Amino acid sequence: MAENSSGNSRCLRARTARIASAYTYTFDGQTLITRVDATAEPTRMGSDQLRHVSMAGERLVFRPPPRPWKGLMQQRQLVWEKLHAG
Repeated sequence: MAENSSGNSRCLRARTARIASAYTYTFDGQTLITRVDATAEPTRMGSDQLRHVSMAGERLVFRPPPRPWKGLMQQRQLVWEKLHAG
């Protein structure tokens, strides 16, 4: 599930094209840094990918640093939510 800053959620559909990647990581309890060790996209090779991590109830929230997009500052987030059986 992807959620934008206004709280709207949408399901992401599987894409037909996939990019394979391999990472190593460090995590200090608040910041996750993944280093791209192998990828089909050469521009990402050896780069560090920073994500701020927080818990919100049953949700684990990952946020990369804000970035400009089409003249505005964009803040993305990835939300993982714990599902309960039943």
